[in-house]
Amino acid sequence: MTTTPWNLLDLDKALRASWAADTCSPDDQADWQPRNPAWGHCDITALLR
Repeated sequence: MTTTPWNLLDLDKALRASWAADTCSPDDQADWQPRNPAWGHCDITALLR
């Protein structure tokens, strides 16, 4: 099986596609808004970046 490594643009697109109110921290869901989609996703995003 051959896999192609991700580049930074692919990683950025995948993160942005995964940010949503239902995937953010439960403590932050009430404050999540589409204009700031990274809200409540700090922990996992920091681990990946």
